[in-house]
Amino acid sequence: MVLYSMSVVNVRVVEFGPKSVSRAIVLQVNAGRKHIGSTDAMQMSVRTSELLQHRIEHIVPGVMEDMTDAILNRNFDKFAELTMKVC
Repeated sequence: MVLYSMSVVNVRVVEFGPKSVSRAIVLQVNAGRKHIGSTDAMQMSVRTSELLQHRIEHIVPGVMEDMTDAILNRNFDKFAELTMKVC
């Protein structure tokens, strides 16, 4: 059995006008098996990354509070901005 993983990124590169359709699409397909699965890799990062620990302890709580406020105030532009900035 061959397992495929695929990543697609769709990003606006340049806007030429209101009906602009300029986009860059990057497609990566890999039929090989991963050496380390995503779950194992994330668990390893949580255990070993000082940067991730700092982010979890100091950055995420404030962002979650800001996101909650944006949702409660129906400020979806702010929610989208925070989502793009954090993810």
